[in-house]
Amino acid sequence: MAATGSDSDTGMEHGQQADAGVHMKHSRTACRAAAWLLAALPLHPRLAHMLTVAGPGAAPLAARFAGFGEARLVWLSLLIGGGLAGQRAAIGAKRRGRDVVVLSLVPAKRSHSAAAQGGMQASLGNTVMGAGDNEDVHFADTVRGSDWGADQEVVRMFVETAPKAVRELAQWGVPWNRVSRGEREVVINGERKRIEERDAAHGLITARDFGGTKKWRTAYVADGTGHSMLYTVSNEAIALQIPIHERREAMALIHDAGRCHGVIARNLISGELVAYVAKATVIATGGFGRIYRVSTNALINEGMGAAIALETGVAALGNMEAVQFHPTAIFPAAILVTEGCRGDGGLLRDANGHR
Repeated sequence: MAATGSDSDTGMEHGQQADAGVHMKHSRTACRAAAWLLAALPLHPRLAHMLTVAGPGAAPLAARFAGFGEARLVWLSLLIGGGLAGQRAAIGAKRRGRDVVVLSLVPAKRSHSAAAQGGMQASLGNTVMGAGDNEDVHFADTVRGSDWGADQEVVRMFVETAPKAVRELAQWGVPWNRVSRGEREVVINGERKRIEERDAAHGLITARDFGGTKKWRTAYVADGTGHSMLYTVSNEAIALQIPIHERREAMALIHDAGRCHGVIARNLISGELVAYVAKATVIATGGFGRIYRVSTNALINEGMGAAIALETGVAALGNMEAVQFHPTAIFPAAILVTEGCRGDGGLLRDANGHR
């Protein structure tokens, strides 16, 4: 019905939630699942004879939604969520020749993906501190970091896709920080040290240290990684002429006989209810940090995507425990201090001075 969930180690600081500051890692599985869904799911036979794209064949179904005001019936691949996962999935669908539409609660470039600061992990191995890194080392770090709770098939897919995704984003225009040849000073475990980068690596995508990894593998764009990634991906979606319907709130999924056929969405400007009928629907609506009293998540992160899937009584939610209580959030101000501050040498100590 939909692609939702979360990974235990995305290496990406996407919005943060909690009492001590909770930090929700958004789903990356949506991007891959979208391609499978779009190729695999046929249009339900009870709807197929009713629909043409905005044509007269939609009249029988339009009558069913007569009470919903404007019944805008479209036979499209539907992405609910205009952040990084939703827009990237839409780009993947468009590349495969699918008609696609994206619904976004806010203007797409204001999605909470923009809040990510620290970086995105990929085993590029360009820096001297990342030498010898590869997908297998990244896989082992991720599984160990999840205390063996992560879905290892998803982890394997993630670690093998991440380097390709980082290079693709560079091609689209993300200005990743780059390796500079020669010596430089770094702070490791609170101690100043000097390292020397190879001449051959000069100009390649660099990486910073993030906690719990054997190699430095976090690609970043200064302190605005998510902002840069979101704007770049959004611009790519615009270039591909992917329609993004902003200020649309998904209210309920249209489903029948265990199959999802779209969504009823509310136009937040006019108040009208709109029926989006789709061959395939992907939910990529991000986290639900606002269920906590204090959260650094955006106000829109209320978990409605997961909620409307659960309300069908058909969809099953997975990995609901995959919520990170971020150790460097400021309570009760609900401000996050990026994980990069520790990756760059900062030490986290308790009130007694213990690490």
